[in-house]
Amino acid sequence: MALASAGDAAWVPAGQSVTISGFTMNGGMLYVGDGLTGAATRSADPALINPQLPVDTRRPDYAGAYMGYWPSYSDIKPVCRAAYLHWLADGRYAADAYIGYVFLYFYGLERRLLVDAQHSTAAQAEYPSLIAEVQRLLGIYAYNHSFRNYAERLLAVAMPHGDTPRYSSPPPQVQRSWELPFDLRLGLGQLVADGKAIPAEWALAWLRLHPEARLRTPATRCPEEFAEVFAQLYRNAYAEGMVVKPNRTMLGGSYVPASAGFAGQIARITSNLPDVATLTAPVAKLRELGEQACADLDAYSRYLGRHPNAAGSVPALALLPSGIARPAGAAAQTLLTWARDTIGDSDRADIGGAELIARWPTAEDGRLPKPEAVLLAQLLEREGLGLEPDVRFGGTPPTAATRLVLFRRAAHPVSTPSAEYTAAAAITQLAAVVALADGVAADVETNAVTAHLTSAFDLVEDEQYRLRALLAHVLAHPLTPAALRKRAAALTDQQRRDAGQLLIAVAVADGVVTPDEIDALTRLFTALGLDPTSVYRDVHALATTGDELTPMRTAGESAGTFALPPKPGADAPERRAVALDPKLVAARLADSARAATYLAEIFTDDDPAPAAPPVPKQPVTTGISVAGLDASHTALLHRLAERPEWVRAEFESLTAELGLLPDGALDMLNEAAVDAAGEPVCEGSDPIEINNYAFEEMLR
Repeated sequence: MALASAGDAAWVPAGQSVTISGFTMNGGMLYVGDGLTGAATRSADPALINPQLPVDTRRPDYAGAYMGYWPSYSDIKPVCRAAYLHWLADGRYAADAYIGYVFLYFYGLERRLLVDAQHSTAAQAEYPSLIAEVQRLLGIYAYNHSFRNYAERLLAVAMPHGDTPRYSSPPPQVQRSWELPFDLRLGLGQLVADGKAIPAEWALAWLRLHPEARLRTPATRCPEEFAEVFAQLYRNAYAEGMVVKPNRTMLGGSYVPASAGFAGQIARITSNLPDVATLTAPVAKLRELGEQACADLDAYSRYLGRHPNAAGSVPALALLPSGIARPAGAAAQTLLTWARDTIGDSDRADIGGAELIARWPTAEDGRLPKPEAVLLAQLLEREGLGLEPDVRFGGTPPTAATRLVLFRRAAHPVSTPSAEYTAAAAITQLAAVVALADGVAADVETNAVTAHLTSAFDLVEDEQYRLRALLAHVLAHPLTPAALRKRAAALTDQQRRDAGQLLIAVAVADGVVTPDEIDALTRLFTALGLDPTSVYRDVHALATTGDELTPMRTAGESAGTFALPPKPGADAPERRAVALDPKLVAARLADSARAATYLAEIFTDDDPAPAAPPVPKQPVTTGISVAGLDASHTALLHRLAERPEWVRAEFESLTAELGLLPDGALDMLNEAAVDAAGEPVCEGSDPIEINNYAFEEMLR
């Protein structure tokens, strides 16, 4: 048997229309009539619209100048009724409406939820639509603190009794305040009570709306990107989501209705849901993910801070964390389309530096500065492509005169060189020199080198792809003896001997050493400052000799050394390929792998450091402290801001002149910058790059 309430007779349900004084109000959710008294009074309920009362449509009081603090439709002036009915008929969404009219409508929703729904089957069935209407109003008028307070507390009373879980809808989109919004606490409490994992979007809302959240600049400057990065990190850490155990504190409180029809009666919450607002451990974990998301977005955020309209540009796209996609601007799209078309269905493609640089918007004089070359490599990496040489892996920045190898990357790209890869790359450079000794690098030789390096070093798939691209490049541009001699000049005698053994190991990798390879080895030994005759001894020590001979010594005095004469009729010794013992070769390769790990530095191409500018003898001071720094640190900050980057040696000279310790000075400047701008002002270790955005914020 259906239950009824006194309010049912006057209530206009959702979806129905009613016309009063010429105003047609669609959507219902109104009390209309002349016989409904307040919930706790004998007078007419404040929300009841009495059609018999006069309405002055000639001069509606839209500003609410004649509205009292506790309005009732039966008591307000006719000009106010006209303005109120107009707001109702106009859709009830005008953001600039006088808040008293919003409250007058809210009184009806309040009564229907707190009074009628306790007795009426029809009102109970309307729970979802009534709650949704309160939420809609809250989304429009939450800027008014009083209305927001009442609406959220009404939801605290009503929503736990609804049939539809709050978490089945998106989390609330409201501003952070001194406490977690009840709407959010309800959804999270229902998730916890039901033993469900907290979805990423609800976890992000929990973090963002928490009163003690301390999210840095990237979270506010790049909110959409931050949400995506946070979601990635969250899913990596918790898969389907964090599962939180129910706590003992229940979601509860009390509610004093806004309508005067309740005469100050207090409604009590009888929820059996846990209140997540008292939990600290889950929030701490979310903060860690939020900080990591900010760190991942730091470079991108700083770039947009300096260039607010640069989203979608080549540098901005290059600085986005992996897995985050944004529409590319025209210049970036041109470059990426060319790169994709160039490689086609192949694994690698040889390209000219001029072709590439012509499509890079900030190229300078036919070359890319090293920072720009890093951005280029990062942008291509996002598209599943790579370049060799790559400045991040020891290569030189592209110029218009150089050739490069564009190659396809693995599913999980590697962005920094491992010790294993660096060593393998060193051997690859040597392999190219020896493999080209006879003028042509046969496929069998290059395949043998690749196979041996793959087995000798623990390289992941992407490193293997890069190594093949490097081999293709150095075969086209092998290390010259002059270049080797220049690099070897910095090595110790032992390191040069080890480099020579690397050359031997590469030459014997395919099991045979040709005369041309012997000649190449002797030339390279000479370039390294080693004895070229030792090449023959080392190679023949690995040879397959057939029957083994046991050296013997007869009694008596040694007769000295003798050279065996050549065969009769032979004008010169026969030049033949030397077959090698596979076991000995394998052992030599293993030794070379170990040696390469500390010889790899001679094959790394670094840009020469710019000459240090003259430094004045007296420290420069401004007389004005910046961001709370003392005079010396303020002077250092101003000096650093004169240039975009400083090599480490220059920075150390500058700090010494000012009587500061380098690392301590960096910490001091960056702490002040984070406090002022949310970002460090000095980035990197060598060179040290200056964050102009942070510097400008520190000056404010």
